[in-house]
Amino acid sequence: CCSSSSSSLHFNATHTIQNDQPFCLLCRYTLRKKGCKGLSIIVQNCLRNARYLRDLLRKNKVSCMLNSMSSTVVFERPDEAFVKKWQLACVGNIAHVVVMPNVTPAKIDLFMKELVEARNKNRKEDICVHKHIGHFCVCNKCSDTKKPK
Repeated sequence: CCSSSSSSLHFNATHTIQNDQPFCLLCRYTLRKKGCKGLSIIVQNCLRNARYLRDLLRKNKVSCMLNSMSSTVVFERPDEAFVKKWQLACVGNIAHVVVMPNVTPAKIDLFMKELVEARNKNRKEDICVHKHIGHFCVCNKCSDTKKPK
């Protein structure tokens, strides 16, 4: 499962998955049913929807980040009621959403509508997430440093 060397500790995350027979059967079934082309379509749809979410967050001035080949969108943490309702994974001042195949543009629109409403209702201060997402932070402090003087 894991091996250590003098400089670091390495974990083999595939060990658990390889020994999980139901998961292996599900993967095999999905591959046979959908095929490589079908899985590729699903992945491309997830990536497209993740970019759509990122673009809506940016349009609404929410600090966010999305790596190019990822469906995980990282953004500034909303209030606790919103986090609980949408079951968001959060660490410190950031939250993230993994855009899965069941996530549609309509669901993203609803998420954004409720996020904007929650921000307008509950936001008391500007949240800086520069240490987590770098130059993608759009808080007032970071925006001021980006402006030419």
